[in-house]
Amino acid sequence: MDPGHDPSGLLDGGRKHLPRSAKSWNKLLDKVAPQYSLVGATLFFAFAAASALGELGLSEDLAVFMSRIEALASSSHLLSARW
Repeated sequence: MDPGHDPSGLLDGGRKHLPRSAKSWNKLLDKVAPQYSLVGATLFFAFAAASALGELGLSEDLAVFMSRIEALASSSHLLSARW
């Protein structure tokens, strides 16, 4: 089997929908860029916050807090499933 061949045809089918010209690519990128910039900014600040918490030694406290919330949420889910 050819290593470059996609047996499912998924990539071959998707390729048909890609822009063909530079102008079309530019139009597509202009359309999706705001969505990616929002995601990128969110990830950047999430990693920065995580780093700051780690530097302050609060990451362990946050882990305990999050595990308590998770336990509470799962127990309330079990309670609501009974009703």
